[in-house]
Order: sequence, then C-alpha cells, then structure tokens
Amino acid sequence: MNNLNNNNTTKQNKRQISYIIYRFLALLFLCVSVFYGIHFIRNKFTDPNLSQLFQLFTILIVLNLMIMFFIFYSYSTIRTKVGLQGPIGYKGMTGKSGNISTCAICEKEEGSIMEQKYDDIIIEDPILDDIDKDPSGTIVKIWDKPNRDGSVKYLTLGDYRKLSNRFRNSLQSLEVKDGYTLILYSEENFNGFKEYFPSGYYDNIKEISELSSGANSLKIQKESDISVVVNIWQSENRKGTSIDLIEGKYPILDKKINNSVGSIKIPSGYQVSLYQNENFKGRRLILWTGYYPNINDYITGFTKNVKSIIITKGQPIPKEFVSVWEHSDRKGRKNTYWIGWYNSINNKLNDKISSIEVPKGYRITVFRHENFKGISEIYRSGYYNNLKKNKSKLHDNISSLIVEYDNIY
Repeated sequence: MNNLNNNNTTKQNKRQISYIIYRFLALLFLCVSVFYGIHFIRNKFTDPNLSQLFQLFTILIVLNLMIMFFIFYSYSTIRTKVGLQGPIGYKGMTGKSGNISTCAICEKEEGSIMEQKYDDIIIEDPILDDIDKDPSGTIVKIWDKPNRDGSVKYLTLGDYRKLSNRFRNSLQSLEVKDGYTLILYSEENFNGFKEYFPSGYYDNIKEISELSSGANSLKIQKESDISVVVNIWQSENRKGTSIDLIEGKYPILDKKINNSVGSIKIPSGYQVSLYQNENFKGRRLILWTGYYPNINDYITGFTKNVKSIIITKGQPIPKEFVSVWEHSDRKGRKNTYWIGWYNSINNKLNDKISSIEVPKGYRITVFRHENFKGISEIYRSGYYNNLKKNKSKLHDNISSLIVEYDNIY
C-alpha cells in the first residue's frame, strides 16, 4: 500500500512539473511573439519619439500579462492542494464546502478559528444594536411598513444613536410595552425634532406624528424617567436654540432662547399659556396639544417675544372659529376669526357687529377702537344674538378684537 501511495505521489509530482514546463514555454513563446511584433511595428513608424512611446506602452502590457500569469498560477496551485478534514457544512478560507476542505493555508490545529459554519453566521449591525429574533427583554418593536407589517426589529431598553439603513426615514409602525416610552428623533445622535410615544400600538406613524416617519435615532426609557413635556425652539420650524420644559409656571423664560418662541410642540393632555411680559402679564396666548411650526404665521397678531410661560394639564379641543354678524339673530354679513389678534375689523363690518357666536373652549375680547384701544368686553362660549339686548356698550361699535382659548368653560 505504501509503494502504491508513493507511486501516485511521484506521478502527481511529474504531472505538475510538466504543467510548469508547458506554461513556461507558452509564456516564452508569447513574449517572443510580442517583442518580434514590437520590432516589426516600430520600424513602420517614421517619427522616433512616437516609436519609443509605442515600445514603452507595449512593454507595460507584457509586464501586466506576466504578473497576471503568476497570480493565476499561484491560486490554482493552492486550490489543488488537499487541506484538513472538517465536519459537513464547514468551509475553509478558499475551499469549497463539504467533508474535506481544499484550503491549503488554513490553520493546522483542529477547531480552527478560520473555519466558520457558513449557514449559522450572524452579521451584527454596528449601528443599530438590535437582533432579528424576539428576545425575552423586548420592549419596543418597529416595522418599516404600516399596520405592523414588513421587516421588524426588536429593541430593548437603551439609546440608539443611529438607525440601520432599513429603518432610517422609513419607520412606519411600532409597538411599545407597558411602562415604557419611545422617543423618536428626526436627526441622528438624538438631534432635531423629537416625538414621544407612550406604551401602546401605533399602526401608522405618518398619520399621527409630525415626524411623518422620518426618524433617524431613538431612545427607549421607563415612563417614570420621562419628565420632559413641552419642546420649545427659538426660531420657526424647530430651528435655533431649544429648551424642554415640564409642567409648571415659569415667570421668567430661560435666557438661552432670548425671550423668543418661534415654534413649539405640546404633547397630548397639556396646554401652554404664553405671555409677552414677565410674571404672566401682557398679551396671553393659550395653545393646546399639537405642533406649531411658526407662531407668527400660525397665530395672527401675536409676536414670538414671549417672556413667561405656564404649562398645565388640559384636554385638547377642536379647532373652531368665532363668528360675528352684521345684524341681530346672526343675520346679514358674516365673518369668522380663529386664534389671533385682529387690530382692525373688515371695513364692511367695522362698527357694524350686532351678534356673536363663540364655540366652547374659546373667548373673544372686542374693543371700541382699532389697535385694541378704548373700552372692551369679553364674550365666552355661547350665542349672543343681540348685543344691544345684552346691555353691551359696543353694539355696532366694534373696531378690533382678540380671539383666544379660554381656560374657564
């Protein structure tokens, strides 16, 4: 048996030597042919500079061919050598899967760390620390499609500074376990606009969130650790310096935003009263749950120079309008006003308002003259079909007005 193995080895060695000789002769023939062709073509050129350039270019091509030849030869030599035995389903660095690896440069020791079971490899995402299998510690589940459909990820308690490519700006639905709150951020590293999602199911983020599913980072925290209620930005559209405030009274606004409230985000169940002077004096604006991207444009006549704030719990009310009519019993010309300061009434109704309707949760303050001057009267929710019968001093004498939310109704 040993003699037979030795004979087989000798034959294999002779065969390999023959292959080397044949390949060397083929390479030599190729080089001779190329150099002969170079010499023949070079003689055809009349310009000596052009002839030298062509010769240099051809030499570079030949060198590249030689390098490629030795690379392929080395690789084929490695592939033909027999490597170590391994269990079914394993492979070496360059060998094929099967009972025996054909890798000649794998480590010699049994249980080599260079061999991996190729059907059980888990590729970890270095950005989003999550896994594809639902672990016992799952707190939040996120999907890339509405109605909790599509690809899903299972997240545990912690901060995720950057979402994976699959969920970046494409988070569509989610589920939050009881006792926890999910915070989504529009930018990476917990920057930009933020949105709070307490425990529950959210089948379509786009329909309920100002983020419109454009989340790039997130935090998962216990509900007991959440203290931020209202997000305030110095400039419109969530730009400039920002501060986060909890429920309470702030007689002097934080100097970091320089007495300026350009945009504001109020979570569900809260209301915010903004005052244009310190210690809750001056013009007041009450805002309920929602996102207000630009105070100046959104609220007519109210400037963003806010100097004090009160944050309290309160239920949101629907957006409705205060209506005024030219004649009694809500007849004649009509105009409607939402939250805002109107320093001048439409000319067709100036000094002609005789009846008013105020929806629940609102109030209107009317003034004798323009720019909120002269005597004033306040009308809370209800129907006022005849201001004269209500003993109003401003029947047909209203020139400016203020509409705002009312705490008392």
